[in-house]
Amino acid sequence: MRNFGYVGYCHVGKPRVWAESFEDCKTQAKEFMDANAKYLTRKGIFIYKLAEKKELIKRIQNVD
Repeated sequence: MRNFGYVGYCHVGKPRVWAESFEDCKTQAKEFMDANAKYLTRKGIFIYKLAEKKELIKRIQNVD
């Protein structure tokens, strides 16, 4: 099965970060939440693996 990378969505369903590796996507999600504190990230960033079908991998939360 082919992997097309990882994408992080906010709680309103808009893609906010994308990367080819999970670690890069997780890092970008944390940086996005730090830069946009309390703006569409209060419920976290939901990281999905993009392959034949979208699969939820992890939810990254902003812990204050």
